[in-house]
This record gives sequence, C-alpha cells and structure tokens, in this order.
Amino acid sequence: MDRSVPGCRVSVDGRELEPEKRGSLTRIEVDLGVDLFSRCRITFNDPELTLIDGDAFQSGTHVAVALGLGGKLSQVFEGEVVALEPIFRRDLPPSLVVACLDSLHRLGLGEMTRAFNDVDLKEVVNRIAQEHGLSSEAPSTSRQHMMQANVSDAVFLRRLAQQHGQSLRIDGKKMVVGEPPKGAQVELSPGSGLRKFTLKVNVNSQVNEVTVHGWDPKAKREILGKANGQGDVGEGARKYGRGTVSIAGHESAPVDQATAEAMAKSRMRKLAERFVTAAAQVIGDPRLQPGTAVSCSQFGDEIDGVYRIESARHVFSKHGYIVDFRALRVEKKPPARTAKAEAVPPPVEEKVEDDAAAAEQARVMKEAARQGSPLVEECPAARRAVAQMAA
Repeated sequence: MDRSVPGCRVSVDGRELEPEKRGSLTRIEVDLGVDLFSRCRITFNDPELTLIDGDAFQSGTHVAVALGLGGKLSQVFEGEVVALEPIFRRDLPPSLVVACLDSLHRLGLGEMTRAFNDVDLKEVVNRIAQEHGLSSEAPSTSRQHMMQANVSDAVFLRRLAQQHGQSLRIDGKKMVVGEPPKGAQVELSPGSGLRKFTLKVNVNSQVNEVTVHGWDPKAKREILGKANGQGDVGEGARKYGRGTVSIAGHESAPVDQATAEAMAKSRMRKLAERFVTAAAQVIGDPRLQPGTAVSCSQFGDEIDGVYRIESARHVFSKHGYIVDFRALRVEKKPPARTAKAEAVPPPVEEKVEDDAAAAEQARVMKEAARQGSPLVEECPAARRAVAQMAA
C-alpha cells in the first residue's frame, strides 16, 4: 500500500462504521488543545436523508476516530455525540454533521458554589472525579480551604491545576491533573512533509520577574514567592524581560512559602514559553497531538530546537490528510559545530610590487574621477604582460 494514501476509521459504540456509512463520509475535523475541550466534526453526504432521519448518532453515543497514512492508523479522538447539524444547500445534496466533544465537557455542564475545607489538590480532584464516576490522579499539595465560586467543575479544576503548573485531562475513565501527556518525539525538517512553517518571537510579552503575595495568619507575616526565567525557556525573559508581574488578592491565595513559589514558577514558565512560538502545516501525522515534542532541524540555528504542541487541528477530506498545529519552544539546540578557525588557511595578502607604481595608479584614478572618464586599471603586471605580447 502507498504510504502517502490517507485513511480513516470511525467507530461508533465500539463498532466500526458500516460500509454504506463509511462510503458517505466526506470530511473529518478534529480540534485538540491543552486547555480546551477536544472537538470532532464528522460530515456525511446524505442525499436520501437516511442518517438525518435515523438514530445511528444519538446524543451520548461513544465515538472514536483514527487517522493515518498508508493503512497505519492511530486514534486521535475519543468522545461522545453532543449535536447533529443537518445541512441543506441549493444545488448540493443534503449532508449531516455529527458534532462530538471529549468526555471532559461533562465537567462544564453546570456551575456550582461550594467550599472544600482543609484539603489539598489531590483530595479535591478525587472528590470531584468520584461525583462523575471517574478515578483520579493528582499531586499532593499543601492543605488549605478552597472555594468553588459559581463556576463549573472544569473551570475550577483547571484554575487549580494551572496554579501548580499542571493541566487537566481525562484518560479513559481517569481524571488526571499533571503534566501534558508525552508521546514519541516527532522529527520535523523541510523535507519531511512540511507545507508551511511560521515562527514568531514575542519580545513584548516577556517580564523580568513574577512575584506571588500571600499572608500567613498564624505567623502574621507576608508570604512572597519569586521566579525568574530559567534554562532555554527563560531566554526571552533574561534578554528582553521588563518589569515585574505581581499576583496578589487571588481567589486562591498561597498558604505557605512552597505554594507561593510553585505558583510564581508556574506563571513565569507560561509567560516565558510564549517567547518563541511556531505554527506549521504538515502532511497528516496522527502523532501530532497536544504535549507531543517536535524536534525541528535544518531550519537554521535560531529556529532549530524542540517545540511542545499546544493545539492541533487534524483534517481528513477529499484533499487528503493535513495537520495544522501551534507549538512553544521548550529547548534551543546549540549551533552546529564548525571546523576550527586555525584549520582554515589565512587569506593570502596581495603584495604591492612597487610603491611608486601604486602611487601612479592612485594618481590616474583621481584624474579619471575628476574628468568623469571611464577608468581602465593599470598595474605593473598588466604592463609586463602587454610588453611580452608586443615582443
């Protein structure tokens, strides 16, 4: 099978689509993001209104989508049906768009106000996960009082996760607060299916320092956490950072020094990671998902490096399988090693044969410049060559 032939597989309630439904599929759009609900839109050509009038895609139906090239398909989306959108256009057959969202969207269906007393992040995540019939995984933090003030569970958990430099996602039946998932590192170069590549350097968004302020009621003293740019990610903050971002009076104030420093480092890293961002379009690769590391090479010393994907859009249609993604640079590759300078022979300086001839040549050039006449350079070597030809 040709490795460049795009392919797709759509499963509904654990079963692959029937041949007649698979034959009417015309387009798949999958939008993936670290801080957004993942979304999938599947378009079917439906001239006989079989799907529009049928019940194959009822609300809540489980849907999984796998994409790839050359028969090697990998799953890029898993969620459930949330809406059906029939489309009727003049001079075109009717079509049906099946809109799906990942399971995380259920945490955003309603707002709630409640208090969590003397708990840490792990306990809060576990309690909310149990309410939604899920298991949980989250780091332990300092114990404190937390308030969910008229926001959804998804918004509340994401705020808590971001304060500690983490992200929120659902893996199957488990709610996870932690680092973004890390897949295999993908190599990207000008000859590896790349169609577009744009690099942006955001100098104005960089700050020199981030501070987080809180109050310790027991010790009756201020809590202060500070963070500066570190490593390759903090290059922009060190070179172009101006001013200080101070966080005070936040709805979830730090309760101790460790929490304040963790919040400051988290905010500083998010600001510093926006220094160098990239947007690219490549021929379909299902590995390009949020959290995946992309190693860029052969673009130049200022561009090459490792980028972490923040959002990706996979599109499968009659035009093929294309992926657009946005990424942040997290590691800058050192410039390629060159040969030692001493190994390169020094340039040979031209020897001036006669100081008098050089002075005469300078006089002729000045005279030609004064008269505005074209100059034919004369030198002793040229005169000897003419004399030899005449002899």
